[in-house]
Amino acid sequence: YLIKGDYLRAQQQLHVYADALLDHIAVENEEVFQIAASIFDDNELETMYFRFIDIDRETLKPELETKLEQIRNLF
Repeated sequence: YLIKGDYLRAQQQLHVYADALLDHIAVENEEVFQIAASIFDDNELETMYFRFIDIDRETLKPELETKLEQIRNLF
């Protein structure tokens, strides 16, 4: 957990999160996306891509606004 004003701890936690996120992305690039490319044709992949973008817009925007407000409240 973070304590208001503990910037060093916040920075450390962000580094941990960023490293984990980069590891996750690497797995997707090496495994998931290669498998998907071998199973689906270009049109199917494009359809899925735009559907994921739509889902992100619908579901993540409210959550992002909440997180941004929480970050603003730290300062």
